[in-house]
Amino acid sequence: YSKLVFKSLNKNEQILTFANSQSDPKFNMQYDNSYKWLLFSISPLCDPEMPVYLSRPLNFNNVYIKYDETGFLIFNTGVDSCDICIMSLDDFGESYYKLYQNRRSLTLTGIPNNCSLCITKPGYVPYVINLVDNLLVTSPLYIQNETLQGVNSYITGSAFIGRNVINSRPEGAVVIPNGKTTITATDGVIIKNDFKVERGAEFKINIKK
Repeated sequence: YSKLVFKSLNKNEQILTFANSQSDPKFNMQYDNSYKWLLFSISPLCDPEMPVYLSRPLNFNNVYIKYDETGFLIFNTGVDSCDICIMSLDDFGESYYKLYQNRRSLTLTGIPNNCSLCITKPGYVPYVINLVDNLLVTSPLYIQNETLQGVNSYITGSAFIGRNVINSRPEGAVVIPNGKTTITATDGVIIKNDFKVERGAEFKINIKK
């Protein structure tokens, strides 16, 4: 049985969950006696939907979230074909729960002020974002190699702005040629080299503890 479990884990047909890795060998046992039924009673304690990583999992490094000028929440995972789950934070999804499948980005409205957003994809470590009173309280925001035009409103734990603040993106200056850009952060904003706010444009930082 143990041999069949590991054989099942190394199939290339699909990404297996823990439940798949346990049930597959049970149904393919060559025995047709009481021993087979004994194996069906074996249920290791864990989350049956837990993904089994067959190689070193990747991370979501380019997630960003902001409000546009109309108050809609703009959400981008930075990776194609993700599942995005949004649920109310105060009651663990009892009052609000939605799952969006095969998405890279979402434009949201009407979500609870306190909510949790979880991004999942086979081969990636799950990524969780919590919004408390509409304020992001998780991973840093990186703005690099961008021209921010019009109205932009970001909420984050901390923010880093400049030509080379994260290795996973192309290097480049950050320019605000017009409009208004606001960053609300709980842990501060660090501005490095090649950042420019042109005449007539507005850039504002709110530190919210």
